Amino acid sequence: IRQFRDVLIPKGLEQDVNMAYRQFVEQSHQLYNQLLSAPLAILTDAKTSIKKLYIIPDKSLNYLSFDLLLTDDFDKKSFRGYGKLPYLIKNYIISYGYSASILFKEDSLRKDKSFNGKVLAFAPSYEELLADTTKLNQLGQFQNSLSTLKYNKSEIDGISRYFDTRIFKAGQATEKQFVVNMAGNDIIHLAMHGLVDSKDSEKSRLIFTSIADSIHDNFLHNFELYNLNIDAKLAVLSACNTGYGKLEGGEGVMSIARAFTYAGTESVVMSQWPADDESSSIIMLYFYKYLSEGKRKD
Repeated sequence: IRQFRDVLIPKGLEQDVNMAYRQFVEQSHQLYNQLLSAPLAILTDAKTSIKKLYIIPDKSLNYLSFDLLLTDDFDKKSFRGYGKLPYLIKNYIISYGYSASILFKEDSLRKDKSFNGKVLAFAPSYEELLADTTKLNQLGQFQNSLSTLKYNKSEIDGISRYFDTRIFKAGQATEKQFVVNMAGNDIIHLAMHGLVDSKDSEKSRLIFTSIADSIHDNFLHNFELYNLNIDAKLAVLSACNTGYGKLEGGEGVMSIARAFTYAGTESVVMSQWPADDESSSIIMLYFYKYLSEGKRKD
């Protein structure tokens, strides 16, 4: 699983594209054979019509995106493009749960509620933070992880084409505005930087616009999320590594997404790796387009 995750993270322009492709194909199909091939074959033989998989991962399986597993073996000698590969997600709708008791609680068994209500969306800017040496130093090991985001504002503008969206951009996209306005929304969309502390999960955080505030430092940490009541039907965490974090025995991965679940959010869309700013904005536009047409969130 560690090797598979390594293949998913870009190594730069010097990376051998064909080698990375072969490694991805080999490891993805190997993991499929080890984990899912036999049980799915049994279900197929029983002529059971399976359209959706609920996955409750244990231990290091929490770090695996089952969506990307390849169901078939094929010629992998040279790069042929990732888009045409036989991913598991092409055969099944896939949802994840932290435990059976959480996943199959009464509310989760009801038919999906339609998203016809309010959306709260944030797209911070980071120019002031990047220019503030003192505040950057507070980030310690993460001070070089931040950059300007060119597409997060157009990302949340796109949501307003399909839903009643309250938008906070640039200087308005602060932690204070989030805390004040988080209640009573069907969807909360956060297009921003996320920093994951793999040693101390409570210090993982989302980064809002940096402005002078005597109460809020504009870093929304996991330990703060645990104490909030976020009753949204869906939180879309359009940021880097929001589903990644420290693995705690008996609990699973203590990610930013997990903190939103603790805070009361019904469902979370999260990322398992560094998210590309431009690509994320395009994916999210289609996500909300299809939600507005009545498709289920998964």
